[in-house]
Amino acid sequence: MRDAKYWVAGILFVSFAIKLVPLLTTNPTLIADEQEYFAKAQILAEQGVILGTYRPPLYILFLGLPASLVHDNVAVLKLFNVVISTLSVLVFYGFARIDFGKATSITAAAMFSVYPNLVAFSSFLWSESLFILVFLVFCYFLFRSVREKRIGLLVMAGLMLGVASLTRSSIFFFVFPAMVWLFVVLGDARTAWKWSATLLFFCVLTISPWTVRNFAETGRFVFIDSTSGKNLWTGNNPYLYDDRLARVPEFPFTRMTRSGKEAFVLACNQEDRVVRDRCLMRKGAEYIAAEPRKFASRGIQKLELLWSWDSFLLRNIRLGAYPEMTPTANRLLVPLVHYSYLFVMLTGGIGWILSKRNDLRSFTLLVVAYYCVIHFTTFGLSRFRLPLMPFFVLFSAWTLARLATMRRRPARLTA
Repeated sequence: MRDAKYWVAGILFVSFAIKLVPLLTTNPTLIADEQEYFAKAQILAEQGVILGTYRPPLYILFLGLPASLVHDNVAVLKLFNVVISTLSVLVFYGFARIDFGKATSITAAAMFSVYPNLVAFSSFLWSESLFILVFLVFCYFLFRSVREKRIGLLVMAGLMLGVASLTRSSIFFFVFPAMVWLFVVLGDARTAWKWSATLLFFCVLTISPWTVRNFAETGRFVFIDSTSGKNLWTGNNPYLYDDRLARVPEFPFTRMTRSGKEAFVLACNQEDRVVRDRCLMRKGAEYIAAEPRKFASRGIQKLELLWSWDSFLLRNIRLGAYPEMTPTANRLLVPLVHYSYLFVMLTGGIGWILSKRNDLRSFTLLVVAYYCVIHFTTFGLSRFRLPLMPFFVLFSAWTLARLATMRRRPARLTA
């Protein structure tokens, strides 16, 4: 492990090569959110503007650059996604090296680079790949700032959390758990107040130009986007089927009766998307207040979906998203996806319990708890947990490195 840079270079090469496989075998037809991201990127490339407030802007901006060069070549846009996903392996290695040795960090980077769901998502025009990269950069600067006691690095962490929020807006409120974490790890209350305020200020500062743009376009305060009401109502309305949502393989959170789908259209039928979203927010909150028991029981089902060993990768296989792959290859992928997830979660859980990296352990606990609260309240899908997997992979790598060390010790004694 002395020549770590060669190991990392090799891992990056293998990661990029592996991620080209789903890129070359995926059905070119865009599905679900991909269609909207692609359409907005095309408009940005042709007209130089991002229309509306429905989506955070950063992923659209990211796709807009290659779209301006290649127009409607979807494969090139997806190749940019693969590059971003590969770069996240490098950032992840740097993050791991803050608290762990070379062996654990290289093992973690190797596992992260070939984790099946992360590999698969690199070839879809969804924002997860970019968000994971940006969120890892935020974690890198945050942990380095604490280790080195450099407020300049904390400023970078605040800026990157703002950038992450402009990719997926739901992460913005994590700034408050992160501030609590700073109080825990810094110890000194005066320093913690100063650092917490700095983190919050630069996070909001990064977002504020987009907020100003939203106000100029809509005449209303829209901090980042106008989807929170729809997300709340989607998981909390009287029209969802009451069977076990986790058993529904396709878009379970929108599994409504026909009257429910009609009600979705009619409930808040305003043309203004901002007004409509606020209407849906109000109706979702009213339903939760009227049906607290159902809200709680459905929340459990949402968490089942969030942490289920099934995944959107397998869903896409069932729906024929990989037509170039043989049936045998598809069948082999199912146990690979299932057991790789179980392996990482089991060994990662052991590592979280046994390792003495208390700062990382507490931070991981906060991130996981934050995601559980968000998706208990709105709705859960297995792809939403992808940004959490780097933490489990890191603790899993620590466990494996520890086991390897324990095996080498008896061998040396016998020699």
